[in-house]
Amino acid sequence: MANPFSIVGGLPALRRSLINDLCSVLGPEKTYFQCSAIEAEIIKYMENAYLATKVTFVNEFFEICKAFDADWHTVREGWLLDPRFERSHSAVFPDNRGFAGRCLPKDMNAIIEAVRAAGYDPQLLRSVLESNRRFGGDAG
Repeated sequence: MANPFSIVGGLPALRRSLINDLCSVLGPEKTYFQCSAIEAEIIKYMENAYLATKVTFVNEFFEICKAFDADWHTVREGWLLDPRFERSHSAVFPDNRGFAGRCLPKDMNAIIEAVRAAGYDPQLLRSVLESNRRFGGDAG
């Protein structure tokens, strides 16, 4: 599914020029969000870190269901009735647990290392990677 938005980061004059070009190709219906380059980069990492956390979260509840002998699919469908939660990244694949691929592990490791270098220890993100390893996912 294509995003209904594009995030355009950089200097204001360059952003305006790029949005003019994008609008002629992608159309005026798309939302074009403008911000600084660093803000655009953090937005990308935040999106992928959230998805990685969501995958890890549902895998954790898959294990909780097993511990209580509850049906995971029933619990998942009941949880998804709440409109605050979306289906994407909420499936658990028993033979292929956790997150992997080229984006989520790479971006999780990148933001963890970058923010550590900036002087902050992102404990939640580190815990997500540790849990993902426990489920057999790729830690990058």
